[in-house]
Amino acid sequence: MDTSSLGKWAWWIGLVGLVVVHLLIVFGVTLPTLVTDLLVVLAFLGGATYLAGMKDRTGFFIVTLALGVAAGAAAGWAWFGVTILADLVTHILMGASIAAYAGAAGALFVVIYEWIMGAFSSK
Repeated sequence: MDTSSLGKWAWWIGLVGLVVVHLLIVFGVTLPTLVTDLLVVLAFLGGATYLAGMKDRTGFFIVTLALGVAAGAAAGWAWFGVTILADLVTHILMGASIAAYAGAAGALFVVIYEWIMGAFSSK
């Protein structure tokens, strides 16, 4: 199994795990911080090993920003009296955006590394 395949699994486990953790928060279940931290690390490693190899990394970075904005906007729905629906949508988007931000940070780390190594390589 290569690193890209391991990264793909790490990314998906981090993404799904963070969405589930945030859904549990809606129902009053809180897990230890270590669980959330481990899922964020998995998403970061998935970003560095799997997402960094994507052909359209810029598109992923833009979608990550849009997902964060959507999560913030969904939090405002509670003002309109649909609190349970707003909480569900908000926490799903929050879990997904945290995973996307961690993955984007890992991919961005690789992009910066490639830029630095490209600057010092002979052409």
